[in-house]
Amino acid sequence: MSFTNEQYQEALRILDETSSFSQAHLEYPQEIMDFQNLAQVTQLSLTAAGFPFTVCLCIPENQEPDAPLFINIHGGGWYIPHEDNDRYFSCLLAHRIRGVVLSVDYTTSEKAPWNVMFEQCWETARYAFRQAEALGCSPKRISIGGYSAGGHLTAGVALRAAQEGGLPFKKQILCYAPLDLSEKEMPQPKNQPEAQKQKRGKAFQDLLFRRDPEILKNPYANPWTASDPLLAGLPETVVFTAGHCGFRFEDEAFALRIAAQGVETTVKRFPESFHGFIPHFGAGWQDAVERMVRQICS
Repeated sequence: MSFTNEQYQEALRILDETSSFSQAHLEYPQEIMDFQNLAQVTQLSLTAAGFPFTVCLCIPENQEPDAPLFINIHGGGWYIPHEDNDRYFSCLLAHRIRGVVLSVDYTTSEKAPWNVMFEQCWETARYAFRQAEALGCSPKRISIGGYSAGGHLTAGVALRAAQEGGLPFKKQILCYAPLDLSEKEMPQPKNQPEAQKQKRGKAFQDLLFRRDPEILKNPYANPWTASDPLLAGLPETVVFTAGHCGFRFEDEAFALRIAAQGVETTVKRFPESFHGFIPHFGAGWQDAVERMVRQICS
């Protein structure tokens, strides 16, 4: 099924009209922004699937020998870029793990469909393993994680690594991620009418997959469809969910499926938290970061 220009414009219109998010009005605590002063921040230019993209490289002043390396993949419905937010958060995380963070600024779905951002995340992972030692990191301490849409992309990359080999991640960290895209809608602001939520969720997915039903059969794009043997090849997995996020049920069920295959799996629900709370410094984020740091460094 082709995705027409009219359908593309309609999806953009719906997302624009139903959005309650504005980066222009985000305010960050000064103590968060100050972590930029404790790291060397470099914008790397890479290309994958024919599209250029950037990766924010954060090297903290307090980096330890044979440090851990963490690949950070942002959320935003695959549609909203989070450059400022993730730079602050990545510098904070780099300082806390005393290691390097690579934050992927992938091409969003307004400009290109799922396969482009997925290949960009995959290329970032390949870069991490190629350059780990040059960056002062141990190739045995490379982990990957993401939030919401970034968690979905993380799961796909980890599944591909399990299937193809060559990228032996230490851990994957999935935070309130959409993992069953064949059935679930995107979580939306709690006061939106139900019909509006459904339209918005469909618009996100239309832009992501361009209404190609075949993509939903690919476990890299729809992780819930992964076979048990493929799940058995995953690295140690950490799953964070939020009590006020609709994805908590599928995420926890996915974690149980992974654990059933013998993969060491940790699940933590933050019952009072909302979707997006970790890198946006919402209620419970400090506890989540403490747990992330322990997992990445262990």
